[in-house]
Amino acid sequence: MTIIITLKGEEVSEKEYAFSNKDAILVGRKETNDIILKNPTVSSHHFKIIRENEDYYIEDQNSTNGTFLNGTQITRAKIKTGDMVSVSIYSMIFKIIKLKIPKAEIQIIENPVDERKKFIISKPLLFIGTPNKSDIPAKPKNIFYPISDFSLAITLKEEKYFISPINPDVKLNSNLLTKPTELKNDDIMEVGITKFLFKYID
Repeated sequence: MTIIITLKGEEVSEKEYAFSNKDAILVGRKETNDIILKNPTVSSHHFKIIRENEDYYIEDQNSTNGTFLNGTQITRAKIKTGDMVSVSIYSMIFKIIKLKIPKAEIQIIENPVDERKKFIISKPLLFIGTPNKSDIPAKPKNIFYPISDFSLAITLKEEKYFISPINPDVKLNSNLLTKPTELKNDDIMEVGITKFLFKYID
């Protein structure tokens, strides 16, 4: 099973998290949490999401300002698709799907934007593009050849990953990518001047 959490808040842009077959998800202010909420009104470990068989439950971790499910303060409650959890200035919408997300990673093999060299795929849709907007950043050739915020989409379909070009100059294995294509082990993607290696994880 997979739980998809859409986070919204006054000081953050909308962000999506996906967790597949994870038994416990921690949410709070500390860096050790799976989802980090940096506002000081959030407790260090504010609440926990627990998977029990085919269901998910939310448990408040004795937080200072409380955890609210659909407007009602709770200590422990079952959550379902469409539920909203509110914590301080943040809200989270939940979607639970019986979807297996295969383990895979994307490695940066040339011209990384920053110190990160590996990204784990953990949700059914992600984008490669500009650092401020996309899930995985790429570096443009220069200021005269910028890349789009979302230059390349990676989607999950029937437990396989596919890539779809949004920018016209995206390449797969040195060839221009013109249509959605299934990703295979050791495929090399190019966005701008950054090269990425795709691998399934056993």
